[in-house]
Amino acid sequence: MSILVLNSVPYWRSPYDKFLKELNEDLILLTAEKHKEGFSQKDYIHIETFDDYDKNGSVDLRAVELYEKYRYRAVINCYEYDVLRAATIRDAFQLPGQGTRSALMYRDKLLMKEVAQKKGIPTPAFRELITPLDLIQFIKEHGYPVLIKPLQEGGSRKIASINNVHELRQLLSQGLPPMMMVESFVKGDIYHVDGIVINGNIEFVCTSKYLNALLHQYQIGTFTGGYLLHPTNPLSKRMIELTKQLVQAFDTPPNTTFHAEWFHTPDDEIIFCEIASRPGGGRINETLIHTFGVDLFKTHVRSMVGLPQPLPEPSEYMQVKKLSGRVLILKKEGRFLSAPKEKPPSWVVHYELAAKPGDYVGSPKDCVDFIAGIVVEGSTEEEVQEKLYFISDWFYRSSQWE
Repeated sequence: MSILVLNSVPYWRSPYDKFLKELNEDLILLTAEKHKEGFSQKDYIHIETFDDYDKNGSVDLRAVELYEKYRYRAVINCYEYDVLRAATIRDAFQLPGQGTRSALMYRDKLLMKEVAQKKGIPTPAFRELITPLDLIQFIKEHGYPVLIKPLQEGGSRKIASINNVHELRQLLSQGLPPMMMVESFVKGDIYHVDGIVINGNIEFVCTSKYLNALLHQYQIGTFTGGYLLHPTNPLSKRMIELTKQLVQAFDTPPNTTFHAEWFHTPDDEIIFCEIASRPGGGRINETLIHTFGVDLFKTHVRSMVGLPQPLPEPSEYMQVKKLSGRVLILKKEGRFLSAPKEKPPSWVVHYELAAKPGDYVGSPKDCVDFIAGIVVEGSTEEEVQEKLYFISDWFYRSSQWE
């Protein structure tokens, strides 16, 4: 027996050979060229790498061609841009797991909002954009500001805000991109709910709050991040309940992880933003490992082939004494000369650099394109938040750029 692995995450994040070792099955790996390091030929019966992985149709072609040789029984994926790709391959060969209908609900922002709205879950006003008139009429009806979103992107890529008629004219003069939607801007804070579905039941779930607006921060090149809410937080409980309704409303795979995002408005309303059927990125996983002992990537991979993964009981994670949060110092245009010379404080539990001194670094491509990733711990939500702002300032003050 064999298993096809579609991959565009670093080896240390998802060492599939270790996660699946007990199966003793052949692994076929199709991976992004930039993430090939660490994957060894001795652990995989076949490895191929691809440039421009996200949009490269040769990945799909090779998956079809290799099936004739290896007849794999399952397809594994952890990455946003592999969700629909993996689903279509499963459907083509009648393999178990998430199919195309389910993948579209979790990938297509228009469809996911239509499904949520039909189930009575609050959403922003939205509309598909086919012609410029769709956008013009939407703004006439709902006013400024609005957000323009691609239907199937991720990491806040290619999202634009329109705040006035000047920006509207500027966008329309460039031509309306295909496969886009518009939605009204929701004022408030943004949260995310991450969880695990095993055999059709949500077996683990938790809530976090983003530090700041992802779209704005990555466009100006500062930092993004977030921190865990304590499981007893009343707002967390409300968001988890809405997320459960959402997961039940969707065609959800029996075994998966999910990452749902919500707005919390100044008048205490919770409004749906979007949801994905894969582990959350941006070092969310490190906060969960540190606080709850839950590795979303490991659980996601193992659950897709029916392997058990011990998870804490609700009675355990409701009583956690320590919380954690993460901050991503985003890339900025210039030459990175040096990171801070001094050691970070003892309450920093994870610290990584994504560049070496002397590297030339471009502007961030999305909201998780970082130069440094840092995870901190604290006893309360407020303490963790304060430490995240402190450590961000520490990195900026103590690093050097040219």
